[in-house]
Amino acid sequence: MHHCGMAHVALKSPDWQRSLDFYTTVCGFEVRHRWRMPNGAQAAMLIMPGGGTMLEIFDDTADVPAQGRKAAAGEEPVQGALLHLAFRVDDVDAAYAAALNWGATSFRAPVTVSLGDDAHAVRNAMLNGPGGEIVEFINDKALRR
Repeated sequence: MHHCGMAHVALKSPDWQRSLDFYTTVCGFEVRHRWRMPNGAQAAMLIMPGGGTMLEIFDDTADVPAQGRKAAAGEEPVQGALLHLAFRVDDVDAAYAAALNWGATSFRAPVTVSLGDDAHAVRNAMLNGPGGEIVEFINDKALRR
């Protein structure tokens, strides 16, 4: 069997249109395809131009398999297998500022961290996404050498 990479990550959002706006406006995705589920729930497949990275977004009424339970309003993120979504950016501070300007809230401001025994410095920031997910912006060039 030949593996070709990850196809996509799927998110469920209590405010589908707001999530669609965040991932297209702030993160740079384009809508590749939109459809409705048999129960009328909205869904969209987004793609990063030139990169092939895809993200699928379902509205809150979609009947799709999911891991864990949803966080209640005002509750800290629910812990489960999915910890966060990370998007590679050239300028973490600019991406973070754009997300805050859009209306996202900070989870952790930009910071440079050293990872591993053979230290690799990476810069990252984390935000609360519009559907309750945690979104990370990371410049990980040091790890990719």
